[in-house]
Amino acid sequence: MAPFYYHNLLRGLEQSLVDPFVAPEFTHELLRRISDFFYHFHRRIFEACEGRIDVAEVTDDLGSQTGPLISMDTYKEFYAPHHQRLINLCHEFGIKVSSTMTTAVAACSCRCSWKWALTSSTPYSGRAQAWTWRN
Repeated sequence: MAPFYYHNLLRGLEQSLVDPFVAPEFTHELLRRISDFFYHFHRRIFEACEGRIDVAEVTDDLGSQTGPLISMDTYKEFYAPHHQRLINLCHEFGIKVSSTMTTAVAACSCRCSWKWALTSSTPYSGRAQAWTWRN
């Protein structure tokens, strides 16, 4: 359940970071297909387990050691809808969701209990931003 990760695997990290800007329609279609696969795969698992699953993890590696790999706008447009779709699938089966995204980008858009704040007032420049967590 990690569309960003599988986008990276299929296209390579550098190309997957460029795709949303140079080929947005292609990127949407690729991510839809990745998400469709995992959606139907997990739906079949959830149906076969007949209520025996308590928790599922929706995760993705969206950051580096120093900050996010993509901007909040890119995340919201391309990846958040697919994360939310998988979270909704879990909830449909009464399964709690553990979301261990590696940056605050995901926590904000996936409606986790954490809130985020950029400590820098400059627009995203492709360089690491300073992030802080607050309850």
